Amino acid sequence: MPIGLDPNQTFKIVLETDKDKDPQPCFVYKYLTSRQWRDLAAMEDLVDRAKSAVEIFDKSIEAISTGLVGWENMAGQDAAEIPFDQEKLADLLTLGEVQELFQKVLAQGVGSEDKKKLD
Repeated sequence: MPIGLDPNQTFKIVLETDKDKDPQPCFVYKYLTSRQWRDLAAMEDLVDRAKSAVEIFDKSIEAISTGLVGWENMAGQDAAEIPFDQEKLADLLTLGEVQELFQKVLAQGVGSEDKKKLD
C-alpha cells in the first residue's frame, strides 16, 4: 500500500525549542500524497502573498493542520495534558513555531538525523 494512503504511517515533528525536553512534545502527522503536498506548497505561496498578519496566521494554521492527526506530551501552563483537538492548535503555538512547523510538515518528517542516514 502506498505510504500516503496508509493511515498507520505517521511521522512526528518536534519543535527546536522542545528538543531538550523529556518527554518531548511532538505533533503527529500522516504522510501526504503528492497532490496533498502540492496543495500545501501552493498554500505557502498564498501565505507569502497575504496582505495582513491575520491572513498570514490564518493561512499558516490551515496549512499546518493538513495531515495533523494528533500530538503527544502537550501540557498546558498548569502541567495538565492537553487532549488533541485541531481547533486548539492556534492556542498552542507562537507565530515563529507555526512557521517552523509549516516548513517541517513540507519536509514530510525528514529531519536532520534522517538526512544524515540517507547520505
